[in-house]
Amino acid sequence: MACKKEEDDIDQGQIVRYWQIDKYYGVGGVDSTQFFNIFHGNYEIDIQAGGQYIERYTLFGAPKVLNGTWSFINTNSTYLQLADSAETRVFLVLSIESTSTKLKNPNADQQYWIKPKQ
Repeated sequence: MACKKEEDDIDQGQIVRYWQIDKYYGVGGVDSTQFFNIFHGNYEIDIQAGGQYIERYTLFGAPKVLNGTWSFINTNSTYLQLADSAETRVFLVLSIESTSTKLKNPNADQQYWIKPKQ
């Protein structure tokens, strides 16, 4: 599914918006969105200009809010890094579009499909 990207294939500005989870695919490409929502209910992430983000979700009924920084860690924008006070996560960018973004955990068989928050 991942393809070779040229440097100008991804408009970095398209990542700046308010997103919500659309689909989560776990091991073997199995749609595990319901499982994801158990641990990350009402997941949303506000990726802001200037390199900041705010993640919000509910974990077993308790609201969670994470503030951190985001950046593309290579010149052709194929890796997105999210860093907060607890951890740093890196995602392979499969696509960024105005209607959806597809990210893959490069260390596990997981994909996160997000869409603009409505």
